Amino acid sequence: MSYSFVGLTVQLLFISGERVSLKLDEPFLQDNGFLTQEEINSYRIGHLRQYIFGDWSELVQHKEQHGHESTDVISKKPTTAEQIQLLHLGSRLNPNDLLSTLNLDLSPIIHVIIKPLDQLQTGTSDKWKFDLANKIKKKSSGSSSGHGHGSHGNHASGKKRASTCNTPPLLNYFSTKKNKKIISRCLNKLQRPQ
Repeated sequence: MSYSFVGLTVQLLFISGERVSLKLDEPFLQDNGFLTQEEINSYRIGHLRQYIFGDWSELVQHKEQHGHESTDVISKKPTTAEQIQLLHLGSRLNPNDLLSTLNLDLSPIIHVIIKPLDQLQTGTSDKWKFDLANKIKKKSSGSSSGHGHGSHGNHASGKKRASTCNTPPLLNYFSTKKNKKIISRCLNKLQRPQ
């Protein structure tokens, strides 16, 4: 679904409680190099984030205080644009998504969070997922087994493999003939009148 955002005023709400009003009109978009309607339709969340980063000093001069939180947070400009995380209606926004995908009529508030530099992921999110998957794989196969990737070194290292059966362990216990007899006797005793 696509929404028109041209002419709307959004509220950039910082974690400190301060707000900055930003009118997304044609002069604003043209000042940022989006001259034609086609270019305006291609305005992405990443462009808005880059604008916030590039014009940080000017933006924070127009802040409104809404609360008693500290004002130190907003005045210090982030080191990189990637530190700026934008959220709308509780969802973190992908910088590659079009701004027209946001329903700013429903809520014109965009939350601005500044992530510390040490918490930024290096590389792409796909690389991060791949690295995480490799760490899990290495951890589960045991790094001391001496086996290469893809082999199951758990048997050689003395570790017991988990069951691949979908039946919960307790039900597996009840499924043996001997245990079925025991359970049956117990149920019969419980059902007898005393």
